[in-house]
Amino acid sequence: MSAAQYFIRRTFISIIVFFGVSIVIFCLARLIPGDPARIALGPFATKEMVEQLRETLHLNESIFIQYKIFITNFFQGDLGISTYTKRPVIVDIISYFPATFELVLMAGTLMLLIGIPLGILSGKYKDTFIDHIARIISLLGVVTPSFLWAIILMLLFAYLIPIFPVHERMDETLDPPKIVTGLLLIDSLLEGNFRVFSDAFSHLILPGFALALPAIGNVARLTRTNLSDVYEKQYIEGNAFLVETVFVWPGLAKYGVEVILAKDLNGIVATALIITTFFLIINMFVDFIVLLLNPRIILQD
Repeated sequence: MSAAQYFIRRTFISIIVFFGVSIVIFCLARLIPGDPARIALGPFATKEMVEQLRETLHLNESIFIQYKIFITNFFQGDLGISTYTKRPVIVDIISYFPATFELVLMAGTLMLLIGIPLGILSGKYKDTFIDHIARIISLLGVVTPSFLWAIILMLLFAYLIPIFPVHERMDETLDPPKIVTGLLLIDSLLEGNFRVFSDAFSHLILPGFALALPAIGNVARLTRTNLSDVYEKQYIEGNAFLVETVFVWPGLAKYGVEVILAKDLNGIVATALIITTFFLIINMFVDFIVLLLNPRIILQD
């Protein structure tokens, strides 16, 4: 097939996936026990107050009408009001997303910088001592989940040998840089604040490694065959929530857990759809890069 046909097909599939995920998440969010309006207002709210909030959230409508209202507003940039934070959900997403994006970006960089050379060494020195060591490292990376790596790295390099910090994105005694992108590394560089840059970078190392290690093992194993296969599997983003929780990272995981516990329907669905949208776009971008590097990988399908 031609490149145009391939990307039309990929776009069509991505649209189907988006709507499929949105429907599933929307329905699952409403299966969580408890009345969202009552949870939001607390046990002392009157029935009239609860009923009024239910009307505002359209909870008295059928689930089909609720979904139609939500998805229509979603495409208009309106994700609703969070019953947990009392703010527009889009404001919450903008606030929490940069931390998760910065962590995933660090993990992706480590995945490529370590996984590819490891795979090349393993292939070049096949069946030698170097190959055996590389295989062991790859195997350990693959079979050990990210959250366990997070705990191991924390114990080794934060408590046993206190080299790296483990909580939040930067030292709370430092003044954060002026927000431009929301990414501490970039904003601190734009401000010329190298002390904050160094501190923020040190905070990223352990969670970044914990998130990257399983993917590093897979990249190393697949480097000799087809590197593009790695990107079709969401190793990094799927584990980000667990790693963020262990390291108390103030990203979408923190927000996601909070809105789930509060049964904040708008927050739950919006968080899931924003993540889904982001990684569908990333996968499309990666496919485009792979097509440029080696057209035969895709166009021979």
